[in-house]
Amino acid sequence: PQIIEFDHNDDTHLDFIVSAANIFAYLFGLPYQANRNLIRSAVSQVEIEKFVPKNAVIKVNDNDTRQEGTEDDDYIIQQDKEWLMNAQINSIKMNIFEFEKDDDSNFHIDFIAATANLRARNYKIQESPKHKVKLIAGKIIPAIATTTAMVVGAVGIEILKYLQNADFSMYRNFFSNLALPLFMFSEPLPPTKHVDKDYDPIIGGPVKAIPPGWTNWNKIDVKGPLTVKQIIGWVKEMYGVNVASLSYDDKIMSVSYTHLTLPTIYSVQISVVAVSLKKKNTNLPII
Repeated sequence: PQIIEFDHNDDTHLDFIVSAANIFAYLFGLPYQANRNLIRSAVSQVEIEKFVPKNAVIKVNDNDTRQEGTEDDDYIIQQDKEWLMNAQINSIKMNIFEFEKDDDSNFHIDFIAATANLRARNYKIQESPKHKVKLIAGKIIPAIATTTAMVVGAVGIEILKYLQNADFSMYRNFFSNLALPLFMFSEPLPPTKHVDKDYDPIIGGPVKAIPPGWTNWNKIDVKGPLTVKQIIGWVKEMYGVNVASLSYDDKIMSVSYTHLTLPTIYSVQISVVAVSLKKKNTNLPII
């Protein structure tokens, strides 16, 4: 793709600005502004930072174990989180915008045409006139309401509840099936608590829950640094059980029933072993 430098004298660039701005104006209950000369004058005074590609890590295949992302991901996420937590959203009222291709005053086709043509320009693809875009858009309306879009909307609703410190009873699970069609919200069930059993059909014998009533959301905080041997001993001392296995992500760090022995791993800090597993992309079975 090629980079497009913004030019307020380019009609396609201005079409994108005008249509996008007016669509957002409607969503937030603001009046339309269709005066192109006024908008052109306003955007001509905006200083746009020069686009500089980020140093990004992108996996090239399934065997690539690198963590995807860019160098400033953590900073941007922290900024967005702080803004969302401090945003005053209780008083915001938004309008619903139903897509309508035959209404030239709602800027819908203008936005689709401008966006499509700018993307085509990125890849040196032939651009399309507005009337052609209108004909194509009218035939693919059902594709707009995709499962992905619905899931994003449902997740967004739950995020808003979280930002408003809503009571737990207000949260919902979401189920959908476009083929039926079915759209259903349900109250989330509490996590399953693990308890002692005289007989477990999967294990084929008695099961002891340690600690009683633990769920998949529970975790144990251990202060380190500790070696592999020390962490195994700590669990034995705290809970009175023998560690059958230790793992890091999907890598096995320690298995008590293996026939392979790497005794030197016992004296190594568990964090060092984890890093080694991640780099070597292998397992370290030890007793």
